Amino acid sequence: MKRLLIISFSIFLLNHVFAEDLSLEKLQQILKETNASWTAAETNISKLPKEVKKRMFSLSYKRTIDSHNVFNGGLGAVPSKFDWRNNNGKNYVTPVKYQEDCGACWAFASVGALESKYLIQTNKSYNNMLDLSEQILVSCNNFGGGCEGGYLDNAANFLKNYGTYDESCYPYRASDSSCSYTCKLYGTYVYKITSYQMVRQSVSALKEAVYNYGPIPVAMIVYEDFEYYQSGVYTHRAGSQQGAHAVLIVGWDDSQSCFIVKNSFSTAWGENGYFRIAYSEVNGDTDFGYSAIAFGNISATNYVQTMLATDPGGKSIKFDGYTITTPVIFSLPIGSSHTVNVNNVFTESDGKTRYIFDNRSDGKGINDNVVIPSQDSSIVWNYKLQYLIKTSVNNTSYGRVDPDCSSGCWNDYWTSITFSAIPNIGYQFKNWSGDIQSSINPIKLTVMEPLSIMANFEKSTAKTYTITASAGPNGKIVPSGNIYVQEKGTQSFEIIPDNGYSVEDVLVDNRSVGALTKYTFNNVTSNHTIYAKFISNTIPTYTIVASASEGGKIQPEGSIIVRKGASQTFTMIPDTGYIIKDVIVDGESMGAVSTYTFQNVSSNHGISAIFKRQDPNKEYVKLSIRYSGDGRGSVVSNPEGLNCTSDCSGWFVKGSMVQLIANPNNSSSFEGWNIASCGKNQTCNIIVNYDTPVTVYFKLKNNDNSDENNSDEEIMEEAIKSSGCSCNYIK
Repeated sequence: MKRLLIISFSIFLLNHVFAEDLSLEKLQQILKETNASWTAAETNISKLPKEVKKRMFSLSYKRTIDSHNVFNGGLGAVPSKFDWRNNNGKNYVTPVKYQEDCGACWAFASVGALESKYLIQTNKSYNNMLDLSEQILVSCNNFGGGCEGGYLDNAANFLKNYGTYDESCYPYRASDSSCSYTCKLYGTYVYKITSYQMVRQSVSALKEAVYNYGPIPVAMIVYEDFEYYQSGVYTHRAGSQQGAHAVLIVGWDDSQSCFIVKNSFSTAWGENGYFRIAYSEVNGDTDFGYSAIAFGNISATNYVQTMLATDPGGKSIKFDGYTITTPVIFSLPIGSSHTVNVNNVFTESDGKTRYIFDNRSDGKGINDNVVIPSQDSSIVWNYKLQYLIKTSVNNTSYGRVDPDCSSGCWNDYWTSITFSAIPNIGYQFKNWSGDIQSSINPIKLTVMEPLSIMANFEKSTAKTYTITASAGPNGKIVPSGNIYVQEKGTQSFEIIPDNGYSVEDVLVDNRSVGALTKYTFNNVTSNHTIYAKFISNTIPTYTIVASASEGGKIQPEGSIIVRKGASQTFTMIPDTGYIIKDVIVDGESMGAVSTYTFQNVSSNHGISAIFKRQDPNKEYVKLSIRYSGDGRGSVVSNPEGLNCTSDCSGWFVKGSMVQLIANPNNSSSFEGWNIASCGKNQTCNIIVNYDTPVTVYFKLKNNDNSDENNSDEEIMEEAIKSSGCSCNYIK
């Protein structure tokens, strides 16, 4: 039987070579004049520079071999239309790949056939898991095939005797690399075919072979016009012969008299990487199907695909003693057991960012053995992102920071942490400096990046008082110890129970104020004590969430834990110039009450106090700021009334002009307002005639996707650095 050496595009018959290269414009004119059934356009192959094509356009040579074991058809009728990409709702064809500037189309067509045969034999629809290695054929074959070409029957014989394995074992390099795969699994686990047959070059035999055996690799002659193929049913129309090429027939359509063929020029070429070719080309100009192979059964049918991944990816783990970088996919026998060794922590080179193990997707421990299930699966080691927070003080004799993170504290991304600057006697808190500039104390931070902050203290002549803060077992109070507060100053405390416990009660000056999670001393004019008690969650408790709008407060405030059957009273306290507008309990209005008591508590509740501005000579309206986007920043108003770093609102005289100023933080950019007249101006002027909501947009700078800024041409140029496989025609 005649055979094709499937190598790079090459000149076959010199007397057919055109004096000039075929241009797209000339080809399109020819297609129009001949009423061709396909369209042409510039493609990632046609646009390759000549110096890149030189590697692909090698000279040809011929050889003849004996015909044997040929499939001639005759197994029975086949349907008029068939496609292995959608056979009874299942896709048995793996994605189109890209051979780049290496004449390894013979390997791509052969491996594509092997992948489809495995899916068909195991009745699996493609699920993004199966991806076998072409490079093993290119680098490890024993017949001299490589980027300069190879024979389909030699490839089939290699897959019968030696087989191939997953792409992760030997990723494609588009070069004649030495057989230096590092994956220890190749040789232990392989995909092999048990047999193969040559297929007679006829439309009926090719269709029967595809229908009965699965997609089959075939050879064809390539002309210049084929490089420009965009869509439709291809027939040769113009251009010189460039050589031979290996492709994969996946189906046909009698209504269009064509085969459906998978190529290896990437999805940027043709019909998403596929082309249709007329039956007339089987014994026509392209000699389509001249060399064709039908594969027998696959021996590795008890394999399933297992993806090993970390989130985030790119981390190294050991699998059966073999170091891999995730994610990878291995094909392994059902029920086989494999050892893993995975780090509990991955610390980035900056020393300020790390990932700490959180859970494994299969519910097992971090280093438990992996037992392969009976179906394709993924095992993901999930990690939490943490940032390093460091605290310091301008002088350790002036005061301290609670909690003390002078040696560094790791905190989960997007969690909150509260720091209190605690002055010693004779000193007072001045401000925070470093990555945070603020005079708020305590300060509550949302962890979005590594931070280094300093508490600055200064001498004080004001009278100070001591608040002694302590907690019983199974929880803590922050800050704790002796806290010194200036006369008429303010000091807040957070009460934090351990896991499995809740706040039972908070005693202020030995008097119960309820099961609070936060308590604030205001206008301090004497010494105080605060003590937190905790209770096991085995005793039924319920949570009452208490909140207040601007213009007043509710006491107690926050998430209040109440034991079953107990009562809890809340007091609404308006600020000067405000009155109580309403009290909302579990979504229902209770009116402008100054106190409200939950009796015999047996479920969770919510209570919210709403205040409004009161002035007998002026009418006030509310201006609300809502944050959108993943960035952060501040919004302040002129006149004063708003100073926001998150959703907030304030009251302004009706009909007045309010100027809003948006300031993004260092890691964010300002994107605009939802007010059309303001757009992307950082300063926005509006007149408030009624309660007005305004949305401000901030965006994290590192969320920009640079690829989105590239032009289509730039993306295409990157995708087509080199490509192609067209091969020498052999008789």
